[in-house]
Amino acid sequence: DNRKMLLEGNGVLHNAKTVFSWEEVFKGEKAGSVFNIEMLLDTAARKEFGLNIYPFDENGLDGLTKINMTSKMDRQDNEEITISADLTSAVLRNDIIGLSKDRNIPATVEAKVKRVKEKIKSVPKFSLNAGRKTAITGSVEFDDNGKPAKINLDKLKLQGTDLVAKIAFYDSYADVNVKGAYFNAERLIDSLTKGSGKDNYGGFDTPLQIQAKLDEVWLSEKGNIHNVDLNFFFDKKGQKYGLLTANAVTGQKLKITAGKATNGKTKIVMESDDAGAVLKALDITSNIRGGVMRGYAYMDDDFNLEGKAIVKNFTLVKAETLSQILKIASLTGILGVLQGEGLEFDMSVIPFAYVDNTWQIKEAIASGFSLGLTAEGYLKGEKLNIEGNIVPAYAFNSFLGKIPLLGNLFTSEDGGGLISFKYYIEGQLQEPKITVNPLSALTPGMVRKIFDKNVLDKVSSEKEDK
Repeated sequence: DNRKMLLEGNGVLHNAKTVFSWEEVFKGEKAGSVFNIEMLLDTAARKEFGLNIYPFDENGLDGLTKINMTSKMDRQDNEEITISADLTSAVLRNDIIGLSKDRNIPATVEAKVKRVKEKIKSVPKFSLNAGRKTAITGSVEFDDNGKPAKINLDKLKLQGTDLVAKIAFYDSYADVNVKGAYFNAERLIDSLTKGSGKDNYGGFDTPLQIQAKLDEVWLSEKGNIHNVDLNFFFDKKGQKYGLLTANAVTGQKLKITAGKATNGKTKIVMESDDAGAVLKALDITSNIRGGVMRGYAYMDDDFNLEGKAIVKNFTLVKAETLSQILKIASLTGILGVLQGEGLEFDMSVIPFAYVDNTWQIKEAIASGFSLGLTAEGYLKGEKLNIEGNIVPAYAFNSFLGKIPLLGNLFTSEDGGGLISFKYYIEGQLQEPKITVNPLSALTPGMVRKIFDKNVLDKVSSEKEDK
């Protein structure tokens, strides 16, 4: 009739089967157009329709999605779009925020979009719900050019994460402010450390300022840190500047700083009064108790690292690989201490590098009352190749006491040696092959490097670039 028109039917739009309706009201306050479309879209079709919006772009969402979209437009070109999507048949992944949904797990997305003369002005509400553990709600405001100006995350609840965030976009940078009870950073850390760092994180189109206050941050499934206060700035090249302070689970302090060094690289420094708790939280090792730690590394534009980790006054307990070495070497007394109250070490100095997805250890040293160690080698993925020397300190001290000339030998770089045990660790990380050769000699220079406190202090305090 002359009041309105209704058109319904089926069709194909961008290769997607579509059910649609078009209602046109010609007169009155409700004059305008109402379009409704239902369709089943794959990844390519979502991109054609402009629905590949982060985190539902081609990198985060894969599979078929059932879309229902209604558009209401008045005669002044004001448009309100309501979108709902059923993601049950799709896989959803985003390592940065820890979003994960497998295929055939029920999930829905809803959003309301307002446009004026074909430019988006705001998204007053958007939401994602996928069971009890995943819920995201928020809103977005756009500037006059149709670009995001503010993003409000009123709820970001994922497995291991519960926080709120505000993101504001300015002319020269973006500002992110985060607060919450807890955040699971495990996937974020994995994405930055596995494979090529440059591939996983190549910087931002816009410099990014991040401020966060979080009660609890999980660094891995093995542990977390508390009272996290973070203020970091990331430039376009991915270089980092800023400060993170927190407490280990034991209450001891953790501090991480980053800034540009005089060599042009990014320098990252980590300091903690409880090395064992921090290293456990990072899932590096659970076999260290206590210890004061200071580590630093220089990072280049390709995300290669080179640095040194220094830990003082710590106890090593129940270390499986070292236990096997001591057992093969028949050092049963030291083995018993390790498996009991633990071996005390005065200092460990570990120079390291990360290049081409490979961790390299260079002339690492650990020295204690009962034992001295050296190590050198590499770890690439699940494959490792490490070799070094193990020296029972009690045997060394016994030699010193019984052979006076050995005191001179200890301070000499020439001639003589001390019986030690050469070890080799190679193969798969979970089940490496361990070989010990007891018929090896340690040069006095290496003995001094392991046991002489003055030499250790010099090695651990070598001048760093600022």
